[in-house]
Amino acid sequence: MRGNVLPIGRPAAVIIVATFCAVRVETARAAFELTANASVGAEYNSNPLQLSALEAAPAGNGAKRDDVSKRASINMSAGYHGTGPLQFQLRGSLIDANFDHFNTLGRRDHDLTGILDWKPAQQSFDASLQAQHASLPIPIADVGGTKATQQTTTSARTTLHLRAATVWQFGVSPFWNETDTPLPTAKGFKSVEKGGNLALEYIGAGPVVPGVTAGEIRGRYSGITDATRYDQYFAQLTLRYKATGLSTFSFSGGQTWRTTNVIDITGTPTVLIPEKKESGFMGSANYSRKLTAKTSFTIGAYRAFLHYAAGLNPSIDTGFTSGVTWAATPLLTAALDTSFILSKIDDTTPNGVPLQREDLTRNYTFSVTYQAFRHVSVRTRVTRQTRNSTIQTSQFNNLVGGVDLIASLK
Repeated sequence: MRGNVLPIGRPAAVIIVATFCAVRVETARAAFELTANASVGAEYNSNPLQLSALEAAPAGNGAKRDDVSKRASINMSAGYHGTGPLQFQLRGSLIDANFDHFNTLGRRDHDLTGILDWKPAQQSFDASLQAQHASLPIPIADVGGTKATQQTTTSARTTLHLRAATVWQFGVSPFWNETDTPLPTAKGFKSVEKGGNLALEYIGAGPVVPGVTAGEIRGRYSGITDATRYDQYFAQLTLRYKATGLSTFSFSGGQTWRTTNVIDITGTPTVLIPEKKESGFMGSANYSRKLTAKTSFTIGAYRAFLHYAAGLNPSIDTGFTSGVTWAATPLLTAALDTSFILSKIDDTTPNGVPLQREDLTRNYTFSVTYQAFRHVSVRTRVTRQTRNSTIQTSQFNNLVGGVDLIASLK
């Protein structure tokens, strides 16, 4: 089984043709913005196939595990922010990448997100709609083989806020999500989620906003042996805080209940067999602070029911993240980001025996960005990733170093 492949693709020139542009038009009644940047770069990866110590490198690369990749990317953002109630934003990114030796890892990632906001002047209510379509890789350490597997996600969420007496805010937010993952052993593997939540917040206490939220998620898998469906309910307390742009804090936490059922494929597909019930504390907390004009940091923690990337196995993840940014000069910025993620996954041994698999994944990334010219910057980065697992073939470690040349217009 295998881990995260790095984005790589076809000749950079194909993407660079659409270099970068920025247009900003403002009138008394409307404002339209369009910005973009393009980059080219190269990366060295000591273990792009995320092989464990027990696995040998495939033939064809001199028994070497490492490789070099070349990549190009484009990021664009368009927005309309007029004086009326309607606002919208459209963001898109494309990464084209290709390895020198393990060319089956080459792929093209994309992410397109649209946000539509309706904010009337009376402020008694507002509404928003967000839609996303993305194609991104899943960990090759979990899939196996030497070919990148792209996971395509399409989702939509709408949110409506109603305010009463200027101190209470009621919100309702339904959503829909569909994910297609063509696994080597299940090309038609798909999951569909539907659900939503209700929220009540007290907004009359200035920068402190306490509240409660409750919701439901219904999910169903298909295109794979022993497909399952699940019902998940949650109730949480929430808290948001923002102080004059210097620090922000958010918290949500409470109880979550989840029931998973196996669909009886051999009998009547509509008959569900109760399989497993789980419950526990789930939530997240995030804090960011601007220490000085040059230094800021963020820390976060979470515990959540998540999807195992390469199957229908449920996963409970507990994670910790941190980041520090230091703007040494107006032209030079350094950043250090870390994450520790413990995943508990319902899995089976190669002999089919049920197993509570545990993965501990650690990531450390150090990057430096230098503004060489007004519209040109250079970014270097080094990433160390390790994963320990109760399944030895799912363990790996790698070291990635890269440099990017970025052109943008500010």
